[in-house]
Amino acid sequence: QSGRQTRTYLGAGGSVMGLSIIADDSLIAASKSRIMGTSPSYVLLWDAKTGSLLASKEYGQSRVGAVADRPDRSALAYVVDNVVHLVKLENPTIADGKK
Repeated sequence: QSGRQTRTYLGAGGSVMGLSIIADDSLIAASKSRIMGTSPSYVLLWDAKTGSLLASKEYGQSRVGAVADRPDRSALAYVVDNVVHLVKLENPTIADGKK
């Protein structure tokens, strides 16, 4: 049925600033930025079919913005404090060499 909500993806608090459905429809990526106060910002990655949260990366009080994927599903790009981050999507995780 067109327009019917099929799934809700839950993650860390904050305002959703960017959203991307990965090219093969298997993953959904979102960026959530702090609203006010001390809630941290995140980049989140879900399994599109099950709704399971697969990975999250916290960015503290930084402002997290737009998110986009590569057509071959190999990488994810997102903005943190006006800096573009390009990371590999592996196994699937958000891997950029930082813990």
